[in-house]
Amino acid sequence: MGRQKLGAEYGQGKAIVNNPIKLGIKFPKYVNLGPEEQAVLTRGITAVIARLQEKGVIPGAATLDTLLDNPRLMQLFMAKFRDNRDLTRDLVVDKTGKPVDGENEPLHCGLSLAQVERWLVFACAEKAFAETVKSTGGAFPAEIKAHLAFAWQLPLLEAYKRPDVSIYFRELGEGMLLLKTAAAVEAIVTTDIADLRKAREAVGGRFEEMLKTAPQAVKALSRCGEKQFAFYEKVAGDRIWRFFGGENQQLVVELLALDAKRVLALGPNFADLCIESYRLLEEIPTPTLVPFMKSMSAAFGGSGRTLLNEPQFAERFLRGVIDDFRTMEAETEKQINAVTEAAVMKWDVVKPQIAQWIKSRG
Repeated sequence: MGRQKLGAEYGQGKAIVNNPIKLGIKFPKYVNLGPEEQAVLTRGITAVIARLQEKGVIPGAATLDTLLDNPRLMQLFMAKFRDNRDLTRDLVVDKTGKPVDGENEPLHCGLSLAQVERWLVFACAEKAFAETVKSTGGAFPAEIKAHLAFAWQLPLLEAYKRPDVSIYFRELGEGMLLLKTAAAVEAIVTTDIADLRKAREAVGGRFEEMLKTAPQAVKALSRCGEKQFAFYEKVAGDRIWRFFGGENQQLVVELLALDAKRVLALGPNFADLCIESYRLLEEIPTPTLVPFMKSMSAAFGGSGRTLLNEPQFAERFLRGVIDDFRTMEAETEKQINAVTEAAVMKWDVVKPQIAQWIKSRG
């Protein structure tokens, strides 16, 4: 489905349609300030900026306008303010002049600190989106505005400006706030809505966990049905996201195409394979692969998973070890025992070299 058709296709998912995620996030109320209220607020913020500059906490050239023009600088200012509240305690007060310490207590301007944060975040967003909004002739996307409230979102504004992002906010709701980096946002918003829904359907109740832990897994998961995901989840255990979110997505596609017996032969290690290790292990017949992989686990324990993820290990050690196993059979108990013994002997021979190699790498 082409990106230009995204809007038209919205609402045509198979099972998950218009079901935004609700995480129970408490958004401070956004207040549209009139000229007088805004003037009071900006004077207060300007005073805080000046105090932090006076104390050497933020750059002397910073002004409210320059901060609004640079979301990352605004985030830095807000972090420095929170880390140095003692320096501005006499400035952050309520209508009676009493210092305000809580996030939700009203300030002299009438807003709480949480509301000021949201106001500043949206003010930055308005500037960042100005050209985009102007080019479309519309207003600031309501779906995005409804979810803008926190300073940590400021570095994400560029990612939020991508085409059709408002559709993803509509689709995922508060789930979009599980995406804490620009790369995480882009992984989701460059995925067609139809594929996003397929991934959500496949992982079921673990979808929020996926968004938070491995959003880059979404494209591979869109090719995986619910039953297939449950199978891989059982085999990979707690490394399921490592597998689906792996850097080499072509390898993930190839592994998803394997039959169940082959996956079970690889065992939990399938989630840790680099492409070089996988290509070498492809040469071993499935029945023979079962005792071979078990022997490796016995020889190296949990560190075997790390080794299989190392291209150098594959080329320097695994390639030589597998030579005899390309043609060995493991259909009978006697043959399985023969494979196991041969594999154990092979690993015992190279273990000292592998240990030295690991040591040399620090």
